[in-house]
Amino acid sequence: FYENISYTFNILQNTENEKIFLKMNKNSTKLGDICKYLTSGIVTLTEKTVFKEKKDDRYKKFLRGSNIQPYLINFDNEYILYDKKFLKKMDGVVGRSRIEEIFLSDKIILQRISGGNKPLIATTDYEKFYTFNSVNNIVLKNSADYTLEYITALLNSNIINWYYGTNFSNNSKLTVNISKTYLEQIPIKNITKNEQEKISELVNTIMK
Repeated sequence: FYENISYTFNILQNTENEKIFLKMNKNSTKLGDICKYLTSGIVTLTEKTVFKEKKDDRYKKFLRGSNIQPYLINFDNEYILYDKKFLKKMDGVVGRSRIEEIFLSDKIILQRISGGNKPLIATTDYEKFYTFNSVNNIVLKNSADYTLEYITALLNSNIINWYYGTNFSNNSKLTVNISKTYLEQIPIKNITKNEQEKISELVNTIMK
């Protein structure tokens, strides 16, 4: 218990699972070690800051967690008025606009509120979407020797979803928060550039 991340109880832990965990972690890098940013999106009152039209350059394309599916973005023609002073505070709710570099970067986006046997739902974003607090954003370090597509494929895979669900959410059928703390622990297997490129090509084909 004391060795578990955030002192969580793992009711699914057993000897057989532990052997698989050890194998998955061998020759792997923790996701958190290769991220420049791993954070949720903008905290705001969407009824006051999100609109169905782009009125000027301050209005940015906006995604909620529900707009994200595996390898797919369902843009619902929503735009957020991204003005930090405007977002800072309203109706007693403190808004958090986040560092804008997160949204202007090529990134991976995931639903932050999820659950079930496949709690990780991820896709890549090269269109500079701004995201709501119901989304987790992953921006890799420049030094990271991994493609966004390779990591997206891992996050959507059955094995990594099993790893996450078994270790961190006890395979809850209920809605759970996909925590930054737990995402950081996901093992990213070290493979060659050529192997990554093959996976990236498959991901790009799926996303077309």
